[in-house]
Amino acid sequence: MKVLFDTDLASAFAKARRLELLVRLFAGIDLGIAFEVYFAVCDRKAIAYARSLGVTTFALRVILRLLWMRHIISQEEVRALIQELWEKDKLVIVDPEEIFHE
Repeated sequence: MKVLFDTDLASAFAKARRLELLVRLFAGIDLGIAFEVYFAVCDRKAIAYARSLGVTTFALRVILRLLWMRHIISQEEVRALIQELWEKDKLVIVDPEEIFHE
């Protein structure tokens, strides 16, 4: 399996100086382009398009939830990251507390 990152998503994490979180989350998985691709993205239109092509997608809120659930970072660190993503890239997470609901 390979993971293809949307440049907006990777750029937002890089601006927040937290790109290593994506690397840790997808550790052991090739990052690149292949016929079987999982697409990590923060753009709704890109998600819809990728899904129409049969590509599995990871939306930003799913990535944030996985970072917490896999104990890569704490809830407090996810909240801080959400704030950093807003400050550095104006990424808006609607209802961010839903990320933490079981």
